[in-house]
Amino acid sequence: MPEYRPPQRTIPARILTPAGWINGTFHLAKLHSFMDFLNANTPFFTLTDVVLPGTKEPAPFIGLRRNAARLVLPVAGEEQLLVAPPQNEVDEYVVHCLLEAGFLSGRLAVKKRLRVSDFLAHQSGFMMLRDCALGEARTRAPIAFVNAQALVGLGEAGR
Repeated sequence: MPEYRPPQRTIPARILTPAGWINGTFHLAKLHSFMDFLNANTPFFTLTDVVLPGTKEPAPFIGLRRNAARLVLPVAGEEQLLVAPPQNEVDEYVVHCLLEAGFLSGRLAVKKRLRVSDFLAHQSGFMMLRDCALGEARTRAPIAFVNAQALVGLGEAGR
């Protein structure tokens, strides 16, 4: 008897790993938010059509250890990612995320009356930033997901 699989959708992305940048496609349930998918309690992501650093031909499948994904830059809009709209009860801070391989700047939404340091103290999974700039080249990304466990540091730049 075939195994039941809920209807799925694909999200292509660039992913920073300790081995370098890879391009691949995530597969997740059609009605599952991308943030919930990233923060699920499973050890591996399943990726297809993966282009590894230094290669041109995609690998049909790679199991990527979840904690090895340092930064995920989806090639999809917020509506495809099923990102919740910004809430009224948040403040946005411009932050700099220091990673092993460089840095990312962007806007981080934090509940009102909560300091960025207090927000960070309770993060163990992926955090979402908007209006991002990556590294000194200032490569732009509308949305990025940063693995809090992979942060070397995070600093507040302002509002």
